[in-house]
Amino acid sequence: MNKSVIPYEVYTDGSAKGNDPAHRLGGWAYCILYDGDIIRKDSGTEINTTNQRMELRAAIEALKACENFVKPEAEFFIYSDSAYFINCYTQEWYKTWEKNKWRNSQNKPVANPELWGEILPYFKRRSFHFEKVKGHADNYYNNLVDEMAQKAASNVTRRSV
Repeated sequence: MNKSVIPYEVYTDGSAKGNDPAHRLGGWAYCILYDGDIIRKDSGTEINTTNQRMELRAAIEALKACENFVKPEAEFFIYSDSAYFINCYTQEWYKTWEKNKWRNSQNKPVANPELWGEILPYFKRRSFHFEKVKGHADNYYNNLVDEMAQKAASNVTRRSV
């Protein structure tokens, strides 16, 4: 990391509500900070989804938004409480998945391959760093995006289902 450049901090979270997987209501959210100030935040919804999909969607939307702030020296620290998302990066699951034609260690198809396909280019960039944060703890920004994602999921109308 270049010590003279202030990195962007990005927090993401996803949420899915409901017990019936075919009618689960989901929300995602992110916020981007620069020098301690929120410079962008957003949230959205999906129906018929899962919590894992919403975690990935939050990351995708945040990563795409980061493209608006890219300067040659920019660095991004992406924080998520999703072990699914962060472990894929830190434990390099994606490398095995690509090598095995998108099959996991049990030789089953990897879940959400289309979403992973959008994320993988960022895993391979030196300017993006991915870190796990503890969910539902005392991290203000993680709690903020959690609240935003929960609210988004709650605001999905059942008429959409």
